[in-house]
Amino acid sequence: MNLSKKYRALKQSLKINPKEKPDKKVYKTSAEGFALNWNPHKIGQLVVGNVAADLFVYNPDESFTDWQMAAHYHYHKGSIEDIQFSPQ
Repeated sequence: MNLSKKYRALKQSLKINPKEKPDKKVYKTSAEGFALNWNPHKIGQLVVGNVAADLFVYNPDESFTDWQMAAHYHYHKGSIEDIQFSPQ
């Protein structure tokens, strides 16, 4: 996937509006995270795993500007270092 056009557009928009910065979201957990993946079956849903075997599911609001934790799972015994979705 060639991202050079999108990179140039982003760089140009920052030159035009230098005070505007991309939004930064911080989701605090009790442990360091290793796994992160967007759900290909539900647009905007983010799933995060950490070294304490926690799995967090975040859903976006209607405007896709903020994400709220929708679920927290702790079924695993070791650190979660990779997340893959099933085609089903």
